[in-house]
Amino acid sequence: MPITTIYDFPYPSPTDLVRNGPQDFQDLADKVEETLLAFPTYGEAVHDYGSITTATNIDLTLGPVQIGTLGANVTLTITGEPIAAGVTRSVLLVLIMDGTSRTVAWSGVDTWYGEEDPSGWNANTEYAITIVATSTSVRAFVVAEAV
Repeated sequence: MPITTIYDFPYPSPTDLVRNGPQDFQDLADKVEETLLAFPTYGEAVHDYGSITTATNIDLTLGPVQIGTLGANVTLTITGEPIAAGVTRSVLLVLIMDGTSRTVAWSGVDTWYGEEDPSGWNANTEYAITIVATSTSVRAFVVAEAV
């Protein structure tokens, strides 16, 4: 069963800094500090596929951050594209190679940017892939630096 983890990140909320405006520099500094202390947090679910050893669907509806460890040479199929025109879904997919170099066959990606159709990667390395899907196409690119 996949595991979902929640990570918290700061997210700014509106305060009286915008509504009332600062009266002088000290007032501005006080209002900025007050605003920073008032930041709530939000979480992004991370969908963890665990060890991927067989052909697997990367379902874009499972959340904006997905992760998996490749334990075999596999085919990854991108699914869950938006049905409605004008809607976009994006996902950061982190693939971790186990102790062996793995090959990946990709299905469902219309266009690769940067590294053309990445298929063979080094052992003990993490790779981050951004996937952007619309109702008519799926585009992907390997993030330049590993996560």
